[in-house]
Amino acid sequence: MPAGNKQRWSQEDEQLYATLLIQCERDFKLMAEHFPSRSYNQIRSHYYNMAKKSEEMDRSFEENKGFVPIQSGSFEEKHMTCVTQNVSPLNQPVKRMDSEDCSEANIPESVSYFYSVFGV
Repeated sequence: MPAGNKQRWSQEDEQLYATLLIQCERDFKLMAEHFPSRSYNQIRSHYYNMAKKSEEMDRSFEENKGFVPIQSGSFEEKHMTCVTQNVSPLNQPVKRMDSEDCSEANIPESVSYFYSVFGV
């Protein structure tokens, strides 16, 4: 969400947030299952921040005519990584997969990316 209480949201922020809420509502039950200590507002806030970063990546992709170098530990690397549904609440290692494997494992892209954002 925009930093600071006095900052006003742009129309672009409002539209992004509205779209995001729809996806968040769909995934919230699954998120709450795996992250019981997270509040609904924390989850919504993370969805908003993820979408902003994704928009920045798309913009960079267009500006560079389709080429975005992926650096180790970067947002782009995390965006291309997902984890299986066997998430450990005790922070035990979980199997990491490529984004192609996510669809085979039937893991929603937004959910799998959410796992990587929280560093599970």
